[in-house]
Amino acid sequence: MQLEDIKKNQLLASNPNFSTWVFASAGSGKTRILVNRILRLLLNSTSPEKILCLTFTKAGANEMEERINNDLIKWAKLDDIPLTNSIREICGNTPSFKEVIKAQSLILKMFENDLKIKIQTIHSFCQSLLKIFAFEANISPNFEVLEDN
Repeated sequence: MQLEDIKKNQLLASNPNFSTWVFASAGSGKTRILVNRILRLLLNSTSPEKILCLTFTKAGANEMEERINNDLIKWAKLDDIPLTNSIREICGNTPSFKEVIKAQSLILKMFENDLKIKIQTIHSFCQSLLKIFAFEANISPNFEVLEDN
């Protein structure tokens, strides 16, 4: 597969308007695609607290959160032209001046309003569902998860 085809597929996979399933080996860029998808959601005015991102490991969740925050902090510091180029690389089109200004302020809005993207492991998400729907699951609402040890 040519580099241009790979970039095209990554743009499609990170497009939040489509449901996608990404299956690829370690180190192939799956996390980057998911981070870009979240950044695109934020650029499209999706409120951070409405975003739920699930991953398999706590390390993966932490890495994803760190990458998103680092990208947003970088955007806040970039001048207009480098930021325009960064957004174009992620979205595949040239952003308007209004979108560039919005990108620069995203991290501040998240911190000011204490808005958080929910990035969890699949296990912790399922645990939160069981806590909410303990009666329906026919379990005690005070259940505790047994740790590996």
